[in-house]
Amino acid sequence: MQTISVAEAREKLAQLLQAVEQGEEVVIRRYSKPVARLIPYESVETVFPDLSDFRSKQSNATTSLADLRNEERY
Repeated sequence: MQTISVAEAREKLAQLLQAVEQGEEVVIRRYSKPVARLIPYESVETVFPDLSDFRSKQSNATTSLADLRNEERY
């Protein structure tokens, strides 16, 4: 993983994009703190997990949120 400053990123954007296309990740930092990460487009799917299994285990609510809220208020 390559780490560069914002100023370097401005100067070398084309080179950074080439590196990312080849699978490399690039962290961009401002004042020594990481502020962004460039990753290959194909890897975006792995950043967010598939939640379908989690959702299938959740029970279907029979009471609406509005009803629950009204029960607490009155």
